[in-house]
Amino acid sequence: MSPASSFDSVCSSPEMMNIAGNPLSSLSHSAFQSYNNDVVAAAANHKQTNKPKMSTKRRMKASEREKMRMRNLADALHHLRDYLPPDYSQRGQPLTKIQTLKYTIQYINELSDLLRKNGEGFA
Repeated sequence: MSPASSFDSVCSSPEMMNIAGNPLSSLSHSAFQSYNNDVVAAAANHKQTNKPKMSTKRRMKASEREKMRMRNLADALHHLRDYLPPDYSQRGQPLTKIQTLKYTIQYINELSDLLRKNGEGFA
């Protein structure tokens, strides 16, 4: 829960309303500050316990592995684009990853249909 939503829920709770309906009239400034600090500290602790901190060395190795994975994927997609006919590119612009994959599937299906129609068979 965010501090703002905590504040709203406290302000609208029946305990915080006086007879006239004015919020926070019975809550002193220091009591509210204490409550607000507790909410902020609880939110900060929740974030810390949510995920253990990774060492710098492990994080750098993981980052390098991810960079290599993305580089290999980009190289594979670039290689795949070389096999697609120029008709599939849009006004000379490079295809996106998803376009490359969709057009490759479409091209393979078209080639398969062509083989079936010519009676050469397809395994």
